[in-house]
Amino acid sequence: QHLFNLEGTEIYWVRRKSESEWESYSSTLTFYRDARTGEYFDSYRNPFTGKTLSVRPNVLRSNKLASFSPRGNGAIPWLAEAHQNGDNVWLVTSRYALSMPQPWIEIQTMFGQAGALVDPRNLRPPTMFSSSYLAPYLAWMEMGDTPGHLLWHSSGSKLASYDDIPGGYMERARRMQPVHFDAPAGA
Repeated sequence: QHLFNLEGTEIYWVRRKSESEWESYSSTLTFYRDARTGEYFDSYRNPFTGKTLSVRPNVLRSNKLASFSPRGNGAIPWLAEAHQNGDNVWLVTSRYALSMPQPWIEIQTMFGQAGALVDPRNLRPPTMFSSSYLAPYLAWMEMGDTPGHLLWHSSGSKLASYDDIPGGYMERARRMQPVHFDAPAGA
């Protein structure tokens, strides 16, 4: 059942440590939208329980460096496969952990052009992604141990600047999470 839509941004401040290692800070801000009207919502009537629930945006913000390298990046490392056909390149990544409440897996594919990605003068090569995430119901849905799960699907692209973010999203983000667009100290 299509429950709701989402709209978000993920911002990364990245610096290279070595030829094959990077460090990054990140900030993710996701708002929920009505599946039929597209309107943002702050309360949601759960169709499974009939309860009307308060909804807050999903905020994930790292204030410390995360390391990314061929050795992985922490407790739940990303598995990665790189592919190329002509100038088209794509990276398929996935991660899962049996220690997480099940089902839980995240899979994404990132796309780009080889020429743009290897050009050292191109500091912001255009890329796109498509991602799916399978996980238990969100805590705010108040589903308890009800059998079932959510399947998320997101697609997007790297933006050239903050000016490319839709006005409604930007206004809501600045009002509800003003630090989202600010680099953490040390980034």
